[in-house]
Amino acid sequence: MKKPEKMTEVTAYNAKTRQAELFRRAAAGEVFLVTNNGKPQVEIRQATQPQKTVRDAIRALKALQSKQLAARKGGSQKQLKALMEHGRD
Repeated sequence: MKKPEKMTEVTAYNAKTRQAELFRRAAAGEVFLVTNNGKPQVEIRQATQPQKTVRDAIRALKALQSKQLAARKGGSQKQLKALMEHGRD
């Protein structure tokens, strides 16, 4: 279960005058509830990262597969060993 977020309440006027500060703080993870006449209007929060689609994942896997096949065809034993060592880091 997700822990409830702590929201800082700000008036619409304060949100307008301190917009840059609120955006910086929201980007760092704080959540603000903007009110107008004491009534909640909007929330300011950190944007979520876009989710990769299945199509994006398939594209990435095909690109990796092509890269690996190309390395196998033209790669020397020394290059292969270097790639394996790099993968262990």
